[in-house]
Amino acid sequence: MAGIFHRLFKAGESEAHALVDKLEDPIKMSE
Repeated sequence: MAGIFHRLFKAGESEAHALVDKLEDPIKMSE
């Protein structure tokens, strides 16, 4: 059970990082 939760958390974490990267890219481009 804990293993499944841990994997879901890791997947969500990488998804969040990808979203942050997409949000930061336009900001870097405009500078």
